[in-house]
Amino acid sequence: MREYVIREGSMYAGIHNVYENAEECRSVLKHSNVIIHKWSIDDYKQYQVGDYVQAEDGYVVQVLVIREMKSKKQRQGRTVFIRFPMGTFAVYEKADGTVNYPRFYAMFTAGDKASAGGRSRTNFTGNADEAKKRFATLIAEGFDHKDAFRTAFNYYRILTPSQIEKKITKLFNDKVVIQELRELIKPYNDSIKNKFPDKLLLKHLSDLLSKCKKGSLQHRENLRFIMALRGII
Repeated sequence: MREYVIREGSMYAGIHNVYENAEECRSVLKHSNVIIHKWSIDDYKQYQVGDYVQAEDGYVVQVLVIREMKSKKQRQGRTVFIRFPMGTFAVYEKADGTVNYPRFYAMFTAGDKASAGGRSRTNFTGNADEAKKRFATLIAEGFDHKDAFRTAFNYYRILTPSQIEKKITKLFNDKVVIQELRELIKPYNDSIKNKFPDKLLLKHLSDLLSKCKKGSLQHRENLRFIMALRGII
C-alpha cells in the first residue's frame, strides 16, 4: 500500500491510500464486499462516491467526487468528471452510447492527456528526464518495453520495429533510467523476485539482444546495461 498526500488548502487535502491490487484493498479495509470497479471495463455509471476503482496499472484508489458537466445548450451525449486523489478524469459518452475513457494509471498519469487539470507535478510531461523515469517505472512494473516506451513518451508516430528497438536500447543505457531502476529496487530488497524479477528484465534485454548482430555497438551497449544494473561496472 502507498500513500498519496494532498496538501492543505485543497478540498481533497489529506492522505489517500493507493492499494497495490484489489486483494490488498479488501484486506486492509477488513471486509470482502467493498465495491471495486475496473476502469474502462465496468460501466462508469455504476460508480458511486466512496467506491474504489482499479486503474489500468492494477492499483486501486477511491472515488472522491463525481460530477456531470451541465450545459445550457441542447447537446447529445454526456461528460462526467470523476475525481481520484491523483487527478480528475473526464469520461465522454457519445450520443450513440459509445464511451471514451482516458488513460488512467494510479501510480502516475500523463497530465496533458488524461488529468483534466494536468497541473500536478507528478503528471508533468514536459521534461525528458521525467519521461525516462516513467519509462523505468513501467518496466519495473512489468510492462512490455514497447508499451512502456509509448506510454512514457506519448510517442505514437509510425516507426519501423528497428527504429523503436533503437530508441528503447538507448533508454536502457541511459544513466537516468539505470539510476531510477536502482531506486525502484531499493524498497523491495526483501521481495525483489516478486516485485522486480530478474527474469522479466532479462527477457526484455534478451529480446533486444536477439535482434542485433553479435559484436555490434548495439549488442555491446545492451551487455553494458546488464552489467551496470547489476553493479558490475
